[in-house]
Amino acid sequence: MPLKGSDWTMKIRGFDRLVKNAEQTSRTLKNFDGDIEGLEFNPAEPGSIDRAIAAMEAMIDERVGAANNNPFIAPLAKSMKEAYRQQILDLAAKSVWRAPARDCFPRPSCVDQQRCH
Repeated sequence: MPLKGSDWTMKIRGFDRLVKNAEQTSRTLKNFDGDIEGLEFNPAEPGSIDRAIAAMEAMIDERVGAANNNPFIAPLAKSMKEAYRQQILDLAAKSVWRAPARDCFPRPSCVDQQRCH
């Protein structure tokens, strides 16, 4: 015999937490409207690149705020940091590659040592 709705009760555990996390995710994602702006660095100086990456990560952390332990936001923030980090490194590599030889010499960090000498 089929059960009728009044014959049984089901309790879903964790639904309140799921709703809370989803609402927090929605609010937090609004903080990411627009790009990460204001990062400046010297592509020929590794320390400058490292500082730009640290600044970008701090900007993301600031925008994440209290949602840093949110199960939806935490992996997203990590992924964003990795993506932006790679973009910074790619931009630095392209910029150093295109730099005139006189700007590159005699730095040991030069990407193309033959072109620099």
